[in-house]
Amino acid sequence: MGLSFVGMFLCAAIFTRPALPVWLILALWLAGVGWTWWSLRSCGLRPRLRHGLLALRAAALTLLSLLLLLPERRTESVQSELPVLAVAVDVSASLQEPVPEGRGELRSGRVREELQAGAMRRGLENFRVWWFEIADGVEEVSGPPAGPGTFQGARSLLMPALNRIAARLQGQNTAGILLLTDGLDQSGAALTAAAREVPVYALELEEPRAAEAAKPDAWIAEVNYPRRAVVNWKTSVDVMVRRQPATAAGVLPVNLIADGKTLQSVPVTWAAGESFRVVPFEFTPEKVGQWVLRAEILPPPEADAQPLNNRREFMIEVLDPENRVLYLEGSPRWEFKFLKRALLADRGVLLSAFVGNGAGAFVNFSEEDGKGSGAAAALAPPAFTAAGLAKYKVVILGDLPSTALRPEDLKGLAEFVDKGGGLLIVGGPQSCAPDGLCAAPELAAILPVTPGAGSKVREGRFAVDVPPGKRTHPALQGLNPELPLPSLLSIYAPVKTGPLAEILLATGDGDPLLAVRACGQGRSAVILSDSLWHWRLGDTETGGGRGATRYQNFYAQLVTWLGPRQDRDDRGGLVQLYLGALEADARQPVAIGAVLSGVAPERAGLTCRIRTPAGTDVVLPMAAASLGPNVGLNRPQPGFLCEYRPVEPGTHTVSVAAPDGSATVSVKLLVREPFAERTGAPADHAWLEALCRGTGGVLVPWKERGRLPDLIPHQPREYRSISETALWPNPAGLVLLVALLCAEWWLRRQRHLA
Repeated sequence: MGLSFVGMFLCAAIFTRPALPVWLILALWLAGVGWTWWSLRSCGLRPRLRHGLLALRAAALTLLSLLLLLPERRTESVQSELPVLAVAVDVSASLQEPVPEGRGELRSGRVREELQAGAMRRGLENFRVWWFEIADGVEEVSGPPAGPGTFQGARSLLMPALNRIAARLQGQNTAGILLLTDGLDQSGAALTAAAREVPVYALELEEPRAAEAAKPDAWIAEVNYPRRAVVNWKTSVDVMVRRQPATAAGVLPVNLIADGKTLQSVPVTWAAGESFRVVPFEFTPEKVGQWVLRAEILPPPEADAQPLNNRREFMIEVLDPENRVLYLEGSPRWEFKFLKRALLADRGVLLSAFVGNGAGAFVNFSEEDGKGSGAAAALAPPAFTAAGLAKYKVVILGDLPSTALRPEDLKGLAEFVDKGGGLLIVGGPQSCAPDGLCAAPELAAILPVTPGAGSKVREGRFAVDVPPGKRTHPALQGLNPELPLPSLLSIYAPVKTGPLAEILLATGDGDPLLAVRACGQGRSAVILSDSLWHWRLGDTETGGGRGATRYQNFYAQLVTWLGPRQDRDDRGGLVQLYLGALEADARQPVAIGAVLSGVAPERAGLTCRIRTPAGTDVVLPMAAASLGPNVGLNRPQPGFLCEYRPVEPGTHTVSVAAPDGSATVSVKLLVREPFAERTGAPADHAWLEALCRGTGGVLVPWKERGRLPDLIPHQPREYRSISETALWPNPAGLVLLVALLCAEWWLRRQRHLA
């Protein structure tokens, strides 16, 4: 235990950590001094010399005792830390709106003016400033916005941004958040408990506007349309049109347009007091591919306050009506019953279904030649050759034994997929066994997963999750993965996942349930459960009645995604193109990834060419990178990556070609102008006032902006630091001790003393 015996001197104190007990050190010192005095008293020396020798010996013993106390000097210092001030600047496009009282001045101009003002710059010197730019996300930056071109964000998601900034500030000496925005939050979110503890100080970029009578306006509020349609079949689209005020009668033309051609025009006759109308359209697509359509209204200028909301673009994928599907099942299990019903109900699919009869033959259930009623015919499946599979787009294999197909059949199936066909395996105890159909070496190159050692059925209750980045995958659009998915009663595990596999559905523990991959010009998928038919019956977890529709939509969308499209490049299998989103808002960044089959990224380069709606080309170099959830892939794989920030609304065609020009892949990207940005909406004074009041901050009018820095509390945090320095290892003390002993020894030698 240490001993403190010296007082403070300039915030310093001396402490000891004795090597021996203090009483023992004192006793030894007394004994040494006493023995020295006794030995010198009988020597007959003169008193002066005797006292000098005694003083030298006592000084040496005293210095040795002090060293045995192991003294340390403890110094305490007080330091001051400036508080943190987070400056959050809204860089969304609505900041480019003019200020009514500013004679053409923009809101973004006022933001930059305030940040460059002398009072603000002097005030910020009292803080450690962390800069953030917020729009549809949050980005921590090194300083204030550089210029007006920074304010291009697609939308204002202010509340989520404030929540993230508050989380970033946790543990800091925080003064608050200085928020420079117009308050046009589109998120509908609320502040977290942690964010409400951080005061928000905001500046009104424009004066509150007096309440005005609503200006006459008509707009397209919503468009209901099918994501898929069939070529040469009638397709319905419903357009909801609203108007304000709803006092007078009138006529409003509503048009449905595709590729600059008006497909149909419906004049809507308004009755007095009628504020909305659902306008039905019907059109017949004449070719397969991605159709970008536009619903448009033509109100008279005097009844149209906001022209930007008069149109709405959307995309429909048009399929081939001869989209035949071949389904082979080993036995009439439950999955066959419900899957067959789901495919028969899809008018975009022509089904040829065969089920084994236990004697090595198949019973046919076919829609062709009028046999879609379910009447069975003892017909054999087609030969698995190029000619036999030519009329099919997708082949579905159920729980088949490994002997159901010959090796040459499996090779023909692999060639069918490589040349553009689709393959779906709906797992079962035979097909997913370690020696089952999924483990056939002829299919190893085209399947996303293969059975692992000891693969078998596991029964229980397994939650179904959609991995991050997969909710917008085209194969899941009909599933509506935003809603909770019913659990399954069985899975097949373990499995080996291929390098190009994407896991679209998984259990809560991460075991794959639905795996897909692109192979050559085609695609393949494996469902690792034989209890998916429970979705058809409904589930109490999700409300029961939606189960039948969900099951049917899931299989219809999955089969559609697996089937080839006529607009797909025949040589596109060498290059695989991935987009982070197929539909985006203007000024929203979109990640573009590509994989060049058989070539390492470091040995080749790819270039992305984008044709804008204006007809100009944007060329972006693609750098070697690891692709993952940013482009919708579940697991990382090497490839090429670039980022595109579209500015112009409309259809952008994204193309990537192999370096030697042997393969090209193109995908359409639909870009929309954000509905709530750049619409002339006034700054939301009420939202800003409620935010500042709820967090304990202050909302400052523009005319009083000079006092804003003084309203933010400046309370530096003081903390004490203690440093300890050992004094006993000081060489000076050791030198002095040796000098004292040497001086005593010399005097004793001079007087011939022992």
